[in-house]
Amino acid sequence: MSPCPRCAGGYPALLAQAMLGFLAERGVAPDVAARAVEAVVCASARLLEGRVAGAPALVQTFIAYRGTTCAGLEAAEAAGFTAAVKAGLAAATAKAAEMREAARQG
Repeated sequence: MSPCPRCAGGYPALLAQAMLGFLAERGVAPDVAARAVEAVVCASARLLEGRVAGAPALVQTFIAYRGTTCAGLEAAEAAGFTAAVKAGLAAATAKAAEMREAARQG
């Protein structure tokens, strides 16, 4: 959910930005990094298309495998990933309410 549906691309873009930065810091060529990040942010999202309610099960499938993705998911969660996303959504929602109120007061 995004308080501004046409702005929703900002969230995947933020993830892509972080991933690109991580890869650049490790010397990965920009074109290789771009393809890898696009595969994760864009192509992988299609796994959920039409079945987003199954996201928790998909996450658990990757965790149960206990591979590299599991290690990354667990580290991201331990670093506060879910809390950070919720904080961002709460801030966006609060700003939307503030803007709505300002517009109503004209």
